[in-house]
Amino acid sequence: MSCPTSSRLRAALLALSLALVATSTSTAGVAAPSASDKATARQLVADGRKLRAAKQFPEAIEKLAAAYALYATPVTGHELALVYRDAGRFVEAREAALGVAHMAVEADEGKASAEARAACNALIAELGKKIGEVILAVDGYVTGATVVVTFDGTVVPLAALSAPRLVDPGNHVVAVTATGSPDARVEFSVASGEHKRVEVHVEKAAQPPIPVPVSSSDAPTSLKAPPPEPTPTMVRSGAGWLTYVGFSVAGAGALVGSITGLQAFSAASHLSGKCDSNRICPASEDSDVKKLNTTSTISTISFALAGVGLGAALFDLATSATAEPKPAPNATPTSSKSTTPTSPPSLQLSLGAFAFALSGSF
Repeated sequence: MSCPTSSRLRAALLALSLALVATSTSTAGVAAPSASDKATARQLVADGRKLRAAKQFPEAIEKLAAAYALYATPVTGHELALVYRDAGRFVEAREAALGVAHMAVEADEGKASAEARAACNALIAELGKKIGEVILAVDGYVTGATVVVTFDGTVVPLAALSAPRLVDPGNHVVAVTATGSPDARVEFSVASGEHKRVEVHVEKAAQPPIPVPVSSSDAPTSLKAPPPEPTPTMVRSGAGWLTYVGFSVAGAGALVGSITGLQAFSAASHLSGKCDSNRICPASEDSDVKKLNTTSTISTISFALAGVGLGAALFDLATSATAEPKPAPNATPTSSKSTTPTSPPSLQLSLGAFAFALSGSF
């Protein structure tokens, strides 16, 4: 496929620019440290040696790592490898010693640098016998799941699981997280120079049980519909005191009202021939007029009281019924009493010209 001349020119200029950038970067990377860097590195090495002698390994590693970053020489590299070894971090100590072994020998290299290089070569052989190897084997997760494996908190690519992993002697932890499965965690220890295979099996997520349909014939009796609730019926509990008081007041009111009514009727008959059409009577008949007024008033009040008493008695009879559960059909009676139905209560009131009669059954 042919490209236009302008496209080729742009590609050539781009390649030239990348080459210039790479050249400048490479030149900057191998630039000699300044006098200030060298002086600072020497002071850091001196401080690091004191801290390593005092077994203050974290602080000593910080000082010597800074010195090696400023002025990478066989001497600073050897000091860094020694403090890693004394701290029990054999893998990092071996890496620092290998860095010194791979340094190019300078033409004017001094005695101290040569001795440090030789000491690092011996340290590489010594640490190789103490460092352990671990091969991780992870299985059981669902195909296509997202799997994350960490070794002592550091993520390990899945492609690197089958390769031997250099570890320091001591306790280690492998954790696996996979979608669709519970997390897996394995704790183990490695002895000095031990080679070990660590297997981590990821359990698949448990499936919820499938409910089994239950036919109506197999259903437990506790699940059957409960029997219907009994229907309450109204049962009369008997007449109360208001019934007796009401009938007594009604009887007395009717009796008094009847007597006074007859007296008023008699007085009215006597005055009917002596008073005019406007009901104006002579003074000689004042006593009969007063008698007529008094007896008619008493008769009216008495009959009113009789009505109130009779109404109260009937109301008490109507509200004296209570609700009781009606036994279920075919239920066995719990009482030995006769079940002969009783007649409903009745009440009869008879009034006459001079008396009244009250009778009933309950």
